[in-house]
Amino acid sequence: AIFKRAASHNDAKQVHLQLARIHERNKKPQFATKAFEAVCRKFPHSKKVWLAFITFLYQQGDMEGGRKTLPKCLAALPRRKHPVVVSKAALLEYQEGSAERGRSVFEGLLDSYPKRTDLWSVYIDAHMKAFTPPKVVEPDFKEVRGLLERCCAMKLKATKMRFFFKRFLDFEKRWGNAESQEHVREKARQFVEDQAA
Repeated sequence: AIFKRAASHNDAKQVHLQLARIHERNKKPQFATKAFEAVCRKFPHSKKVWLAFITFLYQQGDMEGGRKTLPKCLAALPRRKHPVVVSKAALLEYQEGSAERGRSVFEGLLDSYPKRTDLWSVYIDAHMKAFTPPKVVEPDFKEVRGLLERCCAMKLKATKMRFFFKRFLDFEKRWGNAESQEHVREKARQFVEDQAA
């Protein structure tokens, strides 16, 4: 009764989400799941509620549930909201599930939106966290370098490319050597010359 009254007098979406979070905090995942499902039915066009539900599922260790919820979420949401939701799901894969799966979700997303630097940035961050210390004992710098090389080979505006070259150089300053740093500077010079030509 209190919940219904609160929902009718306040922001109903917030009240529904709060109920789900209360169940989550009280270690009652089955009630939290029901509450999240209800809020997703009530507000199907809100990416906030879907993201909260998917995040909850992943954090509960229910990867399968999270993966099955994503297509339902995309079917309900308007297309313009898809990139942010898919990138968040990919990030959750990196953090809670499998880095390989996270990578394939990002790759699919960037096939559709190749010029979205915000998505590339999130992808690079997730990749770095997954393949460099302290997350891994034996870091796979080849993986990260491969991704940064791809970013720096794109044909984008100079301001966007500057962002990628800076990320690459920062990475090499931290994990590389003088030779690898020079390699990045050379790529940047080449890009500037190509632009001038």
